[in-house]
Amino acid sequence: MKKLSFISVLCFLTTSCGGGGGTPYSAPTNPNNGSSSTPGGPSSTTPPTNSATTWGNFNFTASVSGGANSSFQTVSINTTNKTITVSLPLPFDSTLDGILVNTPLPQVKGATLAFTQLADGTPVLTVTLPLSAIATGVTGLPTSTLPDGSPIPGMPASSEPEVQVQVGSGKIPVYVYIGQMSVGLFVNTPFDPMIATQFQINDGSGDSVGAIYSIPYVSPNKNGGFFLNVNVPSQYTQLILSNI
Repeated sequence: MKKLSFISVLCFLTTSCGGGGGTPYSAPTNPNNGSSSTPGGPSSTTPPTNSATTWGNFNFTASVSGGANSSFQTVSINTTNKTITVSLPLPFDSTLDGILVNTPLPQVKGATLAFTQLADGTPVLTVTLPLSAIATGVTGLPTSTLPDGSPIPGMPASSEPEVQVQVGSGKIPVYVYIGQMSVGLFVNTPFDPMIATQFQINDGSGDSVGAIYSIPYVSPNKNGGFFLNVNVPSQYTQLILSNI
């Protein structure tokens, strides 16, 4: 696998190698307020509750809209295991080549982190959490912002309960943020993403339920990387609470 280049980052983030265009990254001042159209937060138009939706036919998934990973499924809910899984695709880079991790997160019972690769070599970072963690909240965890100190984009608060883990022989810090009906996943990459941008994550109805952000290094610190956030639409809250 070739070492990451400016061109490969550009391909991952823009339409120059296919997919839709992104928008410049900026941390929203009041994300996830239930009515905002801020990128990364819930859709400004909340679809009506579907009275026919039951736990047996509940199927919430969402995919990336734009960029080289357009249509990649980033979130799903498993009603049998009562878990939510979010996955963050990453650009090709030699420092990520061959990293295979599947480890529990002891800070959150039932949570696991996995670092895998698709058949084409695309690295994918995945976290699976029990639905109870996001539905009723977690306790006993420190709250934190992104590693560069900026507010967490697209999540209910500027700082959220955080779980940290080191992968790749301790070279790659990963941060999992757990908010109310919201999950954030940040990887502090060994390479500088260089370009600040974001791509929406849309559900099956085309409504925005989150975003993927690239966050460049802030010199002299190497604190940038890629961040994904997903917000479960509020019309599903009561259904989830009644079945966990």
